[in-house]
Amino acid sequence: MTVLGFTGAGHVADGQSDKLLACGACTTFNDMQRLPELVALLCQHNKQ
Repeated sequence: MTVLGFTGAGHVADGQSDKLLACGACTTFNDMQRLPELVALLCQHNKQ
């Protein structure tokens, strides 16, 4: 399973991105407007 870590919520503490990556997230992002782009990249990568 591919995991994307979202860190854009107001309650997210500093360092949360690093923690998510350490737990296995393939990337983190803090702006939901990036979600379609990230999903498209993952779909493209999975087709290869």
